[in-house]
Amino acid sequence: MALPYPAMDFTAFDILTAAEMDELVANDQALAAGTGFNTGAIPTAALANGSVINAKLNTTAGELGGSLTTWSPTYSGITVGNGTVVARYQQVGKVIRGYFDFTLGSTSAVGTPAQFSAPVTASSNYSVVNNYIGIARLSAGSNFLGTCRLETTTSIRVLVIGAAGSYANESGITNLVPGTWATGHRIYCQFEYEAA
Repeated sequence: MALPYPAMDFTAFDILTAAEMDELVANDQALAAGTGFNTGAIPTAALANGSVINAKLNTTAGELGGSLTTWSPTYSGITVGNGTVVARYQQVGKVIRGYFDFTLGSTSAVGTPAQFSAPVTASSNYSVVNNYIGIARLSAGSNFLGTCRLETTTSIRVLVIGAAGSYANESGITNLVPGTWATGHRIYCQFEYEAA
C-alpha cells in the first residue's frame, strides 16, 4: 500500500513500527474523510456553562453574561433628595461598561458641574481630563443630547450638546440648562472606559 506522504530521509530512530504505520495511515484516511481519528469520533471541546468567569480573567466584579453590579455614586452639582438613582456597571477584564439614571423628585436639584463618582477608578492612560466616555440623554422639559466625560480618574461629568456657532459644542449643565429642572425630569448617561 502506497503511503500518502512524500519520500523523506529517515534515521534508524525515525522508522515506525508496522503497528504505528497502520495507525498513522488509518488516522490520515479518517481525517481526510472527515470522520476524525480511527476511533470514528471527531475530536471536539466545549467549555462548561459558568466556567469562564471574571476571576479567571483577573477581574473583580461580575461574571461574563452575569448581572450588572449596583454602585452608590457620590455627587457634585447634583442633589438627589427624594429622586431616584439607578447606577449599575459591569467589569470584564479592564473594560467598564455602565449607566447612571437619575430621575428628579420634588426635592432634587441639578447645578454645575453635574457629576458623579465613577464605579471603578479609570486607567491613568487617560492622561488629561475631559475624555469622552459615553452619551447622555437629558430630559428637562424636552429631550436633549448630552455626553459624559471623565473629569478625573474617579469622576464622570454630564454635559449637554449645544448648537451655538457652526458646530455642535458642549455646555455645562446648570439649574436652567438645558431647561428648568423639575420633578420627573431625568439624566441618563451610558458609558464605557478602561479601568486602572
